[in-house]
Amino acid sequence: MTTFDLRGHGRSDVTHGPYTVPLFAADVHAAMTSLFGKDARYHVYGHSVGFGVALSLGLNYGDSVVTVSGSGFLSDRTNEDFAAWLFSREIVIKTLGMWVLAKLGPVAIQCHPPGRMDWTTSHITIDGYARTSASWLHYNEREKVHTMKAPTLYMFPALDTLCGYTVR
Repeated sequence: MTTFDLRGHGRSDVTHGPYTVPLFAADVHAAMTSLFGKDARYHVYGHSVGFGVALSLGLNYGDSVVTVSGSGFLSDRTNEDFAAWLFSREIVIKTLGMWVLAKLGPVAIQCHPPGRMDWTTSHITIDGYARTSASWLHYNEREKVHTMKAPTLYMFPALDTLCGYTVR
């Protein structure tokens, strides 16, 4: 098993410029290719934005991805409600700080189990979180995700329905 800290997450540096879910996927694919060769095939699991990365890997690097599984991320984050949009703004994140965001965000957005944001905010810098939040609000693979060749398992789809998206 191989795990990665995405840009701005964990021990990875916060890089300049905007973050996108496909950029995260390209990073992971490049790392896997570097570690295991260009013909490597792998199973992908992700949680939260990591599941978006897993979906993006399956869609954009299908020859390398055997299966995709994960939870906590929607294939279309562009239709979120006002609270999700508000709590992903860089100015709001930096004004509230990570502790307040961890307490208020899940209540307002209503799609994170209690305690998950506490764990997330302890593993990401405020700059990394702000850039990542902006990235997932622009992710929309609703039409493409159903054409993915790799078998895909959405775990905990009830969380997705709380956010207004029904998995088919």
